Amino acid sequence: MPVHQILPILSRAALWAPAAAAAFLAWRWLFCRLKGKSFNWYNELWFTATVFYFATLFLITVSRPGIDWAAVAEGRHRGRYGLQLIPFFVTIKQLRGGWLKLFYPVAGNIAWFIPLGILLPACWQIKNQPVSGRKVLLISLLVSLGIETLQWLWGTGVSDIDDVIFNVIGGILGYGLYRLFARRSNWRFAHCDCRKRKDLI
Repeated sequence: MPVHQILPILSRAALWAPAAAAAFLAWRWLFCRLKGKSFNWYNELWFTATVFYFATLFLITVSRPGIDWAAVAEGRHRGRYGLQLIPFFVTIKQLRGGWLKLFYPVAGNIAWFIPLGILLPACWQIKNQPVSGRKVLLISLLVSLGIETLQWLWGTGVSDIDDVIFNVIGGILGYGLYRLFARRSNWRFAHCDCRKRKDLI
């Protein structure tokens, strides 16, 4: 994607993703306050970071500027940029044009899903749930398939199986980084949803 097309998408995400994260954090604080539950800022920032990440990912990959919603409703946008289901067909084609053309489709798709592999197990640990690489792989696959499907339905990008493959690789790499840092730094989270505030008992 050319730079002149990326910049408007990034600027839009920079505006709306923080707003979504701030709204979520305010809602969580109010929810814990009304329910009389402990509000741990450190834990809640992990949840907020996850909301920020998903909002950014959605705005950059799917909800791009210039969508004709009337055309989407009528199905005229469906598959506007094509559907590619042959693994590595596009990647090999791009490779023939030089490594530079391959950088964003490969490194970009991997990089976008590394935070997913870090944030999901961190949030599970906060909720005192098992952290599983299989779960991260499955969710990465489902999220990527959801993005490619919406891109096809809304006509906002090429739906390519290579994107799904590289996205899943990014999610697994992120999970590996999470396990590495969690083991070395001995991360600990307070389970904020399980403890009542003493001053409200």
